[in-house]
Amino acid sequence: MNVLEYICLDHKNKFRSKLVLTEKSIDDIESLIVDSSLIDNVIDSNYDIVLIPTKIVKNPFHRDDRHWLVLCEYKYPTGVSHKNNNRFKLEQIVQNNADIHIGITQEFVLCNKTIPLGWNDNIDIFKNYSGNLEFSQHSEPIIHELIEALIYSGITINEVTMTQIVGKWMIKMGMINVMEACDNLILFRYIAQKICFSHNIIFCLTSDPVTNSSIYSHCYFYISTPDMRDPEHGLQSIVEACEKLKLKHLEHHKLLSETNGKRFTYSQSNMNNSVQVILGEEQNGMIKEKRCGANSDPYHVLTILLKTITTTYNIDTVSHDLEILKERFNYHRVVEFDSEKPKIQQKQPRSFGESSNPMSESSTLSEKSLVPEKKKEKEKEKEKKTGLTGLASILKLNEDSDDDDDINENKEENEKNRVERIISSLKKMKLSHNILQSVTAPKSVTALKDANIASEPILPPQQYEPVNPHNFLPTTHNYTPNVTPQSSLYTLPSQINQSV
Repeated sequence: MNVLEYICLDHKNKFRSKLVLTEKSIDDIESLIVDSSLIDNVIDSNYDIVLIPTKIVKNPFHRDDRHWLVLCEYKYPTGVSHKNNNRFKLEQIVQNNADIHIGITQEFVLCNKTIPLGWNDNIDIFKNYSGNLEFSQHSEPIIHELIEALIYSGITINEVTMTQIVGKWMIKMGMINVMEACDNLILFRYIAQKICFSHNIIFCLTSDPVTNSSIYSHCYFYISTPDMRDPEHGLQSIVEACEKLKLKHLEHHKLLSETNGKRFTYSQSNMNNSVQVILGEEQNGMIKEKRCGANSDPYHVLTILLKTITTTYNIDTVSHDLEILKERFNYHRVVEFDSEKPKIQQKQPRSFGESSNPMSESSTLSEKSLVPEKKKEKEKEKEKKTGLTGLASILKLNEDSDDDDDINENKEENEKNRVERIISSLKKMKLSHNILQSVTAPKSVTALKDANIASEPILPPQQYEPVNPHNFLPTTHNYTPNVTPQSSLYTLPSQINQSV
């Protein structure tokens, strides 16, 4: 009987596992249908997922032929890939771009509770302790156990060393194909985490393990495409890849790691650059992506990087995309304006007493002859007259019209247009009905006679009796509600003059 430990990553890039005992041989391992709670924190899940094996290695914690580690991706029972299945997205890109080689360097810190292994009061945080035997001996037993477990499982590593600070280690994996490199990295993290748990040690993959130290943990990716390995055009392909990554840096720098800045640089020898160019004797080679954090998801990161590098930018693809956008957003249905501008009629001299309103019927400049741009400007000016500014302009308009009464005898039409303009302006300001009544009321006694409206004598302001402080109501209620007080916020200037 074989004991299979199914391993997968949840929505937060954490490990989940499930033990299965089966009589089938290792070559006949099938997919496993499980509840979706295995990859999510939701307890009551209402759908199932299928765990599909992608890589099978020996279990280093049980040294026999019956225990195995099964790394899985997951899909829905219908065959549709799950939204958190980043491996499937990377596999689609690799199928269209074969012969891409990937190398990985993983940094991690071994911590004893809150401090790295081997730390003491004499350690200077800004001093480099790479490969220092005096301090590396504190974590060497765990590292040797990890190396033996990887060798037993068949996961190949090339280099192991303590780097920069005490307790921070680095392992390097050789150049292999994309999917195998990512699967090996995930299995390495799982095995290292279980070994550290057995020794009560924390396997730390945080990008910033020591606060305020400016020392970060990374996961470096060595990327080499067939064009980069070409002896004739290898260097040109490397530079083009770096320029594409530079264009996408502001979009991807936070996705790759929180410690990245907004500046992107690349060169051949400087270790502080975002991307390092590694060349061989024939001016071909690879690039070293150094912006990724230690806890990066390799499937997600390489999906972003390879998609950016392998995309070809030319005028044909841009034109094709524009045609798709035009068809999608009905670009061909956009209204096109006539090239001929509307003609403006010559304005005739206005005779004395004729209306000066450009919107009236007697005006020689009709509404249709206005240029659309000028018409819009006038409408904007009307809309700006709101609030106290608009009210002041309306009152000024009413006051100026009083001065013109002695000049214009035929003012019935002007009076009508003036009142309509005032009412429309007040309605735009959304004032109360009392204000509209005060505006629509005739402005003088002579206007009342001309309009054949019965006018009443204007009474003096109503005198109110003092209110008894012991009572909440006045002693008398003999007041006339129709009388406008002498001083009011909404009293027009013409009404104030008449009341005096």
